[in-house]
Amino acid sequence: KSLTEKLENKFSKLKIHVYNIDNDFFGHNITVAGLLTGTDIIKQLKNKNLGEILFLPRVVLESTGKLFLDNIELEQLSCELGVEIQTICNDGYEFLYKVLGI
Repeated sequence: KSLTEKLENKFSKLKIHVYNIDNDFFGHNITVAGLLTGTDIIKQLKNKNLGEILFLPRVVLESTGKLFLDNIELEQLSCELGVEIQTICNDGYEFLYKVLGI
């Protein structure tokens, strides 16, 4: 079982959706999160069940934490998708803390 399945089994009210984002901007052979664009995220997550909060890896944004490589702002992404967005470090503990709200 995946980590998300284990969490959902342990916490009955928790539902986690994991979506893969293809890198259309730079090419599908590019698989690093730091090269994802806001446009690709919007295009591929629009009209999906995103729940209450969308967690994205912090590395998708430039150093100020507000802008994607294609100049889409984090706030704009949030408005386009209609969901609160929080970034997380590539750290399993931070992911768990944020998902569980602790």
